[in-house]
Amino acid sequence: MHERSVRIHGDGHQSRPFIDVEVLANALCDLVFDEVESQTINLATVNASVNEIADALQSHLGRFDRTHVSRDLAMQSTVMTLPVPLANSLQLQPESLEDSLGILVAHLKPFAPPLDD
Repeated sequence: MHERSVRIHGDGHQSRPFIDVEVLANALCDLVFDEVESQTINLATVNASVNEIADALQSHLGRFDRTHVSRDLAMQSTVMTLPVPLANSLQLQPESLEDSLGILVAHLKPFAPPLDD
């Protein structure tokens, strides 16, 4: 039996910067063909919390239970100032978090075991 459940460590408010894989691949291709000074480059198109990701996934997968582990433990967040400085020159065109996760879910559904309703 497969359950519709996700375990969230902490309260789910912790955030991280994310970038869609297709947007990242396009940015890397642009960097190869553009003359960009050698440097460390951080790329992200959205800062999202674990709860926001769960909400977006729920809109594509249907209802699932959320179990919070160590809810009282303060989890660290990392956010980036967006848009990143190279966003305009690389023409980063981010999808919304919900759209990006919808595309990912659509690609993974054929490989997922059936869920019992």
